[in-house]
Amino acid sequence: MSVDERTIAADLRRVTVVVPTYARPASVRRQVEYWGNRGPSLLILDGSEQEMGIDFVSNLPENVRYVHSVTSFSHRRMIAADYVSTEFTILLPDDEFHLESGLGNCIRYLDQHPDVIGCGGKVLGFFVEQGEFRAFHGYDDWLRFPDDCVTIRERLDFALPPKKAHKVECSLFRSEAWKQIFRESYSDQYSCGFTYERLLNLYAAVLGRTELIDSVLWMRSLENPPTHSVDAPRLDRNNFVAWATSGEFRDEVDHYFAKAQKILRTSGELSEQEIDTYARRFLFGGIQRQIDKEARSQQGLKHKLGKLAIAHGPSFVKRAAKRIVPSRFLRFTGWRGDRMSTVMELLQSRGIYCSPSDMDRVERLALATARAR
Repeated sequence: MSVDERTIAADLRRVTVVVPTYARPASVRRQVEYWGNRGPSLLILDGSEQEMGIDFVSNLPENVRYVHSVTSFSHRRMIAADYVSTEFTILLPDDEFHLESGLGNCIRYLDQHPDVIGCGGKVLGFFVEQGEFRAFHGYDDWLRFPDDCVTIRERLDFALPPKKAHKVECSLFRSEAWKQIFRESYSDQYSCGFTYERLLNLYAAVLGRTELIDSVLWMRSLENPPTHSVDAPRLDRNNFVAWATSGEFRDEVDHYFAKAQKILRTSGELSEQEIDTYARRFLFGGIQRQIDKEARSQQGLKHKLGKLAIAHGPSFVKRAAKRIVPSRFLRFTGWRGDRMSTVMELLQSRGIYCSPSDMDRVERLALATARAR
């Protein structure tokens, strides 16, 4: 092991990776293979009806903790804080990856900037099509806070609609901030799975500055459909705009608005008038921004799918292209993916660091998963 590898391994021991999961035992086993005995503490929160078998539970690496908790989507994320004792914490979906090099770079950034509470990196989507690993650069619209954006009012003004910063759900946080943000954001249950990440973004902006660095941190998987469950529904009447505007969930929406006010009030720096103004931007501005986003996606859909998607996309997109699928699904499709050599060249041209050895590990595991299906 080189000096750099030893340094990264030592830094990663300061991190807990929290992986909530439901009914995906193969993904859980892949997470253990990826993280086992490699530095971070891995906390698996399994809400499945059936616990993983004794052969799995009794042979976990020392750095892995498995908790079987048949509770809701939101409750498992809320209680995760009770199991965290490391300096830093980060959330990870069960079928995805954080690159070790990206985590290491985020840790070093936080060490060098004690006034910053959290750090995220660049995102690559990935999938396997016809036996080849493909990837693409995602979330190009994420923005870092400007250097002079330091006060709570400046952070809120930049993060709330009509403006937009970066998402923080899968960023690395100092654990005390992570616990506070996740406990509050997931302490209530709503009939729309898109509500929680919005609360996370709001509370993070209230608590302090988060950063976005030019290093690939998060590998988003397109191997499975987007999550839609009974306790975190995201489709049709439970999509964010429908949930917020139909009137069916009026009591929940009123509670959600009051919760935003409560979070804003925790700062102790804002007047009641400011709290009301920011809460309205959070809710009503968020609704309008989502409406505008979906309208743009639908307009672009007619041009993007057609022959290009059918000719070059993964098989499931080829089928969907012929039926004009919803924009919320297209955001997670990989029909524009490239071979890793092309992606690495693109990242390098943009000044974004991505570890080839880390990517090799992700590619190997993704290909093995595809072959096993």
